[in-house]
Amino acid sequence: MMDVGRDERDRKNLNERRSRQAYAGTGMELTGLKILLVDDEETVLVILKGILQRAGYTRIVTLDDSRHVLEAFMEERPDLLVLDHHMPHKDGLEVIEELRPYLPDYFPILMLTGDE
Repeated sequence: MMDVGRDERDRKNLNERRSRQAYAGTGMELTGLKILLVDDEETVLVILKGILQRAGYTRIVTLDDSRHVLEAFMEERPDLLVLDHHMPHKDGLEVIEELRPYLPDYFPILMLTGDE
């Protein structure tokens, strides 16, 4: 079980690692970013991961259960979170609220949905 009491220390460490300039700067090699993909549909995860791999990204972590995002986020320390909006257990907005105390001041989150 993860120690959620570390939140302030963890947030500080993430803040030191990422700044607005780091994301906005042109010198950053984006294909080296670690990406956490979260979707309850395995097919979507496979497709997104394939698209990202073809674009040159190699540090891709997938997760199909929104109940485990906080733990994976703290363990993996991704640079980008790609998150499905509609999932069982916790939707994307609930996941963001759960992550909020641990997020640095600037952190990119891409939320997707595939409503029919």
